[in-house]
Amino acid sequence: FERVNDRLHLLESRMDGLVEEKAASPGEIIACAIGIGDGSPVECNEPTPETQPNSEKDQVAAGALGSVGVGSDPTSITSSRVSVHDDPDDQVGMVPFAESAWTYPVVICLVRAGVVEAIFAVLLLLVNLFMQVAFMIVILTPDFLPEDIAEQIHFAKRWRRSVAHDQQNLDLASTSLASRVCNGDGALIVSTRQASLLENIDKYIGLATDAFEPEFFQPGVLLAVVCVLLWSLCVYKELRSIVHAFEAVRLIPRSATTILQDNVLQSLSISRFKVLKATYVVRTLIAISLLMSGIRWLAQTTSITELMLNAVALNAILDVDEFLFAGFTPMTIHLAIQKLEPLPMKYTARKPQVDAMLAVKRELCYGNQTFVVGMVTEDTPLGGHTGAALSLVERAVEIHKFADPHEEPYYIGFVPNRNTFDIDRSQSIADETAEFSFCLEQVYFTEGAQWYQDPAMGALINFRLRTAAAVLGRFDHITNCQQVADLCSQHDARLLRLVCGVTCKCSDPFSSPWYKVPYHGCADSCLEIAQQRLASEECKDRPIDDTWNQMWDDYLPTLVNTYGPAVSQSSAIPLLEALVLAMKTDGCVALTRPEFQYIVGSQVRWCEGNPDLIRPLAWTCPESCWVKAHCYNFTLNPATSICPLYQEPLMITRFELF
Repeated sequence: FERVNDRLHLLESRMDGLVEEKAASPGEIIACAIGIGDGSPVECNEPTPETQPNSEKDQVAAGALGSVGVGSDPTSITSSRVSVHDDPDDQVGMVPFAESAWTYPVVICLVRAGVVEAIFAVLLLLVNLFMQVAFMIVILTPDFLPEDIAEQIHFAKRWRRSVAHDQQNLDLASTSLASRVCNGDGALIVSTRQASLLENIDKYIGLATDAFEPEFFQPGVLLAVVCVLLWSLCVYKELRSIVHAFEAVRLIPRSATTILQDNVLQSLSISRFKVLKATYVVRTLIAISLLMSGIRWLAQTTSITELMLNAVALNAILDVDEFLFAGFTPMTIHLAIQKLEPLPMKYTARKPQVDAMLAVKRELCYGNQTFVVGMVTEDTPLGGHTGAALSLVERAVEIHKFADPHEEPYYIGFVPNRNTFDIDRSQSIADETAEFSFCLEQVYFTEGAQWYQDPAMGALINFRLRTAAAVLGRFDHITNCQQVADLCSQHDARLLRLVCGVTCKCSDPFSSPWYKVPYHGCADSCLEIAQQRLASEECKDRPIDDTWNQMWDDYLPTLVNTYGPAVSQSSAIPLLEALVLAMKTDGCVALTRPEFQYIVGSQVRWCEGNPDLIRPLAWTCPESCWVKAHCYNFTLNPATSICPLYQEPLMITRFELF
């Protein structure tokens, strides 16, 4: 500073002398002053030889007067980069070069540094660039971002309608998994992810365990806004420093080479200026990318304890260049540039998805939590019917979870205790058919019947009817059996045949015999109605009609549905086709032929029927199924037969067909 001050004093004394010498011709001074005032070029008289810098030292001083550098006094030096036309009220500030790895391109090959140090600085710059770009790419990767809370709604629905109310997840106190998760049971060993998600949501929104409406004060929302604002300010600071640095460097004069004199940049070469511009562009892109991805990251963070940590971690990414600079760069690399007026920047904080969080909690815990469901595996597998979006169990839970506790369940039949629940689950359809002493459809859906539309009976029948239809893929609001009559002949319609025994023709002795057995849902009470009608019929073979032909057309499809598609590739197919042809051609008489007396692939006679598949054909062909010259109408017990020609049942142990 002393050398600069000495030169300033020397310059002032020479200017004073010049003014005194020109005192005799004030017009020139006035003209010079007017030239400055009106903005025209200043063309004063050439200074006397005494005022001209006549030494190299004076030239250096004059050069210093034309620039502002570290250690110069801006109040006493007029920079050649500040226009003389600026408003007198304008202030010239200082914009120092940042202590950052991004500053290396300014000073490389200009300071007194060895080749190794210059190469090391370049490597540090590349390392800095690689680290910040790598962080930016990772943060922008979808796999890195937290899961969108809105996506959790779908998983919450799946959890609620499946494992949450599964009877297998009951604890020893008979508490459902949904109740344990929603009440914050610390002893959970399953569904811990749902429990953790609920805990984070409650803390984030400030909800009580059993609350589903947000309060005015929401700690997570407030902290998220503050963290987003903090992160935005950090990026704003970075962008502002980039803008100021670029504006300051842009005002430095261009020349063929870069001149650094007394730690002051006198001029920049074109190539160095382009390198600096490239670094500013890269810094800007990185900062903007980090801003957007950081706000998204913070907005999707549902843990209130992780919000602040994430905000601090983001800020550390911006400081990588400063860490490298402080840890590896010599402290002599510090330069200052002129301070410029900052450019305005606008940032907005994004509010986290509170509504989505409330929706997730609602799906997880709202409504009925204290019930579990189970399915009789034999009758309605959990996979549901082909084409159904949800399994039957999931659909049942989905409908009932938000229903009024006193509302009649749509698909679920509730029992009073767990013992009854376990017993009912172990029952087959055949066991259930024996429980009803009356044909359900006849007593409940028939107008004038004893239990017609009785509420207590409806509680037993209606949900079974809807469930039976749902098993077969019919999800309409079913209120009577006629709506599902077209489904009765399907293999999986066992529950439907139990509820709708009349519509499904279990009570018709001359309907197609396939599936008309208790194993496939036809209740004993409905079959007894068929037997009573059969007892009043003439003991003669039924003629060949559409029902008879359709029965044999359904033979192979029935076997496929029962035993699997491999049946169609069996070597017994030719025999089966011959049997079908003979039956459709000859009718009941074909049953008297030895090769067609037995059901293909078994030792069971057609006249006896198969209790797992088909009703005895003796109901349709009593004449062809004669036993010792007597006509017998076989009941469900193959050892018992009732002939309408006799008053008492005849017990037989052996069948001999003519």
